[in-house]
Amino acid sequence: CEALTLPTDDGQGVATVVYGLPAASDNAAGLGEVMCTPVSGNATAGVGVHVDLITCTVSDAAGNVATCGITLQVVDDEAPEITCGDNVVLTTSAGEATGVLAFDAPTASDNTGNVSVSCSPAAGSALQYDQQVTVTCTASDASGNTASCTLFAVVEDREAPVLTCPEGPRVDAPLSG
Repeated sequence: CEALTLPTDDGQGVATVVYGLPAASDNAAGLGEVMCTPVSGNATAGVGVHVDLITCTVSDAAGNVATCGITLQVVDDEAPEITCGDNVVLTTSAGEATGVLAFDAPTASDNTGNVSVSCSPAAGSALQYDQQVTVTCTASDASGNTASCTLFAVVEDREAPVLTCPEGPRVDAPLSG
């Protein structure tokens, strides 16, 4: 029996175990039918290596029996799905020429259920006034598959300037008329 590699089923964290029967031969007539369990198409297996998951047996007319196990490797080659939120317009912090990057966290999912998300630059980063940035968020699964999305952020200054008049002597002049 040989090892078998299968991809996960679309949108699933498992693979349907489908295989062909191994070849059998004998030195005399009367070779029986090769039987394997579980039957092809009747089982699923999660991502990883499964040693001797499938057991195949054949016997001959003399009662001799041969058995082999098929090792199955299930690989996840399906990328996660990720969706970024809307673009954002930020304002400068009070009295500062910078703003703090804030955006809705992206949503992500994966066929195996395990997905991590990172964004660059990260929320909380300081951005300069009038700075426009592209935020790239990446979803990764345990098998190393990735997917990305982007959103855009800009910092605007919406704070009115402060005008401070100098203090000094006050002169009251008569109004002429």
